[in-house]
Amino acid sequence: MATFFFSPLPTMSYEEYLEYNERHNVKMEYLGGVVYAMAGGTNFHARLSGTMITALSLRLRSRGCFTLSSDVLVATPAKDAVFYPDATVICGKMIHSTAPIGDPILVVEVLSASTRKYDLGTKFEQYKLIPSLRHIIFVDAQAVGAQVFTRAEGQVWPGFPLTYISLTDSLELSELAISIPLAELYEDLEF
Repeated sequence: MATFFFSPLPTMSYEEYLEYNERHNVKMEYLGGVVYAMAGGTNFHARLSGTMITALSLRLRSRGCFTLSSDVLVATPAKDAVFYPDATVICGKMIHSTAPIGDPILVVEVLSASTRKYDLGTKFEQYKLIPSLRHIIFVDAQAVGAQVFTRAEGQVWPGFPLTYISLTDSLELSELAISIPLAELYEDLEF
């Protein structure tokens, strides 16, 4: 999802943000008290998000894990940041709630020209603060390619991702013991 980098509202607390976000029909992310309105993405962005959600869902269906769309908020432990990842995986019991998820095991961001720097910088640094996360995946919407950061339980995030740039590559998600071929994600997309 593309982000407009402006704050249409004055600085607010986490609780005020949640209340405001609940009342308005606009997706807004929260970072350090500042609220950022989200804008829609391209057709390729939507297709890659949907394909990634489907691929993850099919592979995790029997394990008690669920893949959620960009309608779900993910919050950092200190509640300094709240984002709408393009896909989120949680394991365990699903509860009916609009509250941000604090314990995802995987998040996906589909990169676009307008969000690439923000997603790979600020958002990535905030995601790394979530103790339950095992995989952070960045999928390119402008060319075939993906980056996968993997952290085993009790370990630190690696300095460099595994990078995949060929349709013959498969994303290796070792902490979930699954792989997803790039050819499956990029099927029928032409750049």
